Amino acid sequence: MPDHGVHKVNTDASLEGDLASIVGVIRNHAGSFISAFSLNVDAQSIHGLELQAVQKGIMSASRLQLTRIWLESDSLFVVRIIEGKLDCPWKQWPLLAKIWALLTPFEDWKISHIWREGNAVTNFLSKRSFQIKNDVLGRADIPSDVVKPMELDASGMLYDRL
Repeated sequence: MPDHGVHKVNTDASLEGDLASIVGVIRNHAGSFISAFSLNVDAQSIHGLELQAVQKGIMSASRLQLTRIWLESDSLFVVRIIEGKLDCPWKQWPLLAKIWALLTPFEDWKISHIWREGNAVTNFLSKRSFQIKNDVLGRADIPSDVVKPMELDASGMLYDRL
């Protein structure tokens, strides 16, 4: 769990043939749902999509005027790129530069890798995003079959993979 005042931003991307989506869920330090997003986007490399999801997550946190965020992605490659520990593919440099610029105004931020099983809520939303019509999602927009896993996730309990 993050410290008091820190908001977790979990992101994920999905690529199925020529269909691609990015999603994210923002929760407070207690794990309570704050906001989510789901977007269908142009298909590209999965790493590009994962970076795009992180960018949208940061933009969403900024829009909510959050000042301290903890980004989590199940793409270790993308986490290491943002940390500056791996070279970024040249096609993704403009996106990485935007991410770093968007992070500048935050009082504090960190990014970490989370296993796909720990990121199951965003993983599920990314698979369902082709059916979701909204960009910004409120709690009422979350598909009913993901509400229970969200509640278990917020409480720190493990659950079966979706």
